[in-house]
This record gives sequence, C-alpha cells and structure tokens, in this order.
Amino acid sequence: MIYKKELELLNKNGYSDLFDLKDEHYIRLERESNEFCKKTCTWKSSHGRDPNQRSDNTEEKGLATWLQSRRKALNGTGGKDSCIFYKSDQEIACSCGYPDLFKQRSFEEVSNKMCSIVCEWIRLQGRYPSHGSKNKEEKDYGSWVKQRRNAYKGGVGVEFYDSDQKIAEFFGYKNLFKNRDFEKESNELCKKICEWKKEHQGNDPNRISENTVEKSLGNRLAGRRKAFSDKGGIFYSSDQKIAESFGYPNLFKPRDLEKESNDICYKVCEWKKRHNDKDPVWGDKKIEEHFLGYWLGSRRNGQNYYESDKKIAESYEYPDIFNKKNPEKESNVICKKVCEWKNTHAGEDPKQRTKNSMEKKLYTWLHTRRQVLSGIKKAGIFYESDQKIAKSYGYFDLFKSGRSNA
Repeated sequence: MIYKKELELLNKNGYSDLFDLKDEHYIRLERESNEFCKKTCTWKSSHGRDPNQRSDNTEEKGLATWLQSRRKALNGTGGKDSCIFYKSDQEIACSCGYPDLFKQRSFEEVSNKMCSIVCEWIRLQGRYPSHGSKNKEEKDYGSWVKQRRNAYKGGVGVEFYDSDQKIAEFFGYKNLFKNRDFEKESNELCKKICEWKKEHQGNDPNRISENTVEKSLGNRLAGRRKAFSDKGGIFYSSDQKIAESFGYPNLFKPRDLEKESNDICYKVCEWKKRHNDKDPVWGDKKIEEHFLGYWLGSRRNGQNYYESDKKIAESYEYPDIFNKKNPEKESNVICKKVCEWKNTHAGEDPKQRTKNSMEKKLYTWLHTRRQVLSGIKKAGIFYESDQKIAKSYGYFDLFKSGRSNA
C-alpha cells in the first residue's frame, strides 16, 4: 500500500515503520480493490474501452467510479477516502496487459477518444448526432460536437485540439467542427425534394413510405411547411425561390387535406362504378386499387373523416360507403340474391359473359365462394351461414366446385 503524500514524508524522515501496514482493515480494502481491478480489466478486454461513469449500466458505472478514484490516488489528488494506491492493483493491471490503466488521461486524450467514437457513430448512422435527441447516447455525442464547435470558433474558456481535427479528417469529416450553414443545408434539401417530385409526376414524398429516402424527404418537407406557417423553425426565402424555379410555387403552403380527401373520394366512387359496386381492396397488387382501398379503410375507421366526403358518396348513390363492414352479413345478402336469381332463371347459375352488371356481380361472388370452399383460393373465408341460406332455398350443392356457368 502507498500513502502518496503521507508515506513519502514519513520515509523521508525515517519513520517508515510508524504505521502497521499489515492492519487487517487495510488488508481487506486492498483485497476489495484487487477484485475491482480484475473486473475492470475483464470489462476492458470485452469492450475495448474504459468503463464510462455516465453509463446507464450499474456495473459499468461502478467500475468507472472505482477506476477514476484509483487514478486520483496514484496522482495524489484523491480525497481521504481514495488516498491509498495499491501496488498489487498495478501488478494485476500489468498481468492483464493494461500497464497504463491508472495513468490519468489528459483532456486532449479524452477528447481524441470521444472524437473517434463520434466519427464511427456518424459513419454507421449516415448523419451527425443531435444534441436534442431523446436517445441518451446520441444526445451525449451531439452535445460533445456542439461543445467542440464552440471551441473551434474560439469560444471563451474552451480549448480546441488540432488532433481532433486530424481524427475527423481521417474519417472523412473535415467539416465536423465547422458551424453549420443551416440555410445552405435547407437549400440543398429543397432541391432534392423538387427533383424527387419531378421524377414522381409532381407527387409529394410520402412520410409513411417504406422507402427510407422518400420517408426522410416527406418528413423534412412537413417540417419546412410548419416553418412556412410560423409553427416552428426558420423558413428561408431562398427555399421559396428554389421551389419556384422548379415550377412548385406552392410547395410550402399547407395542404388542403379536405380537398385532397374529396378528390380521392371521387376516384373511389368512380372505381366502384367501373367494378360493379365492388370496394377497392387494400393489399391488391394493382397500385391504384391498393391506394384507394387503404384510403377507404382509413375513412371507415374514422381517420380524417369529412362530411363533404359523405355528400360526394351520396351523389354516387353510395350512402353507406363509410360504414364499417360486416363481411359475413354482406355475404349473406348476396347469397340470398343468388338463390333468388336462380329461382327466377329456372335454376340456372348467373353467367360471367353477360351484359347485365348485376348478373356478372352475382357470378363473381358465387365463383369466388366455390373456390374458397374447395381450397383453390387460399385468401378469403367461407361462411357456414351462406350454406344454410342456400339449403333453405333448396340448393344443397350451390357451392360445389365446377358448377359455374360461363
């Protein structure tokens, strides 16, 4: 055991044996310190770095606190509870391959280490960390970058290290510490959005797209629109000029969501007219039907529902288009219509090749029900209630496969 200041003074004056260094209390403390030393070395071996005192992990935080106190003890800067440094800890550290474990890092060394970590994070994430992030790790990295930028521009009371700049340049981020030109960044983003719209028939990028690029552009555009409407952020007039140069003078104006919904409602009603009153199916391979089906489903669930949409639907004689569907009940209604059709047509099934739209609709339903029951069509549900209705009309084999008339 070494009392950094006290023992040096005693040895100098010839009183090295004044204290009994074999006291059981100190032996116990040394053993405990040795155990911490072994755990710390094992931790470093597994993680390739020192434990962090700001970690959320209790074990890591505890090891980091112990290590910091040992470094202070070695340098004679520890308080009364951490003034003893044990040679046995140094021997353990050396045996584990960490002879400099207790060497106090300079501020520059600590900054260099953080710089490497931050640059690696940027490389993996493809963006700079934000000091306003809800993620603790990203917030710490973002705050460090902000602090270093302040030092880079000559902030009072802080020092910038050229070694950090060299590390950043090595990773390819030579402008990491330069203060960002937010207007320039916004202008570049505006150009990307306008180019995207040009490539996609003038459509806005979708915020819920599965494509990460489109999703990112959609979210950024929404942010610029809020800024334009004074609802948060700074709007740059230079962005407006760029949008106008691409032919999009209204790019940043808030969307008229009701008008957009009305336009789609017209499309849905027209689609139903062309397809024998059938609803468009969300999930269909055809993009148009998939989109219209998604919109209709969301309206039935009460999302962004407008009375004006209902009036449009009523004008097309679809007053119940936004009511939630009961598939079995609807199937039962059509089943009765098929049976009544057969009753009035000498027991004949409705035909596919006919000019009568109702007959064609009944044929499609019956043909689909037969495929579902036989297993040919995997998607869909066959309702026993339909079978009971058919039997009540005397058509016991109505759903038997192979009966459809073309």
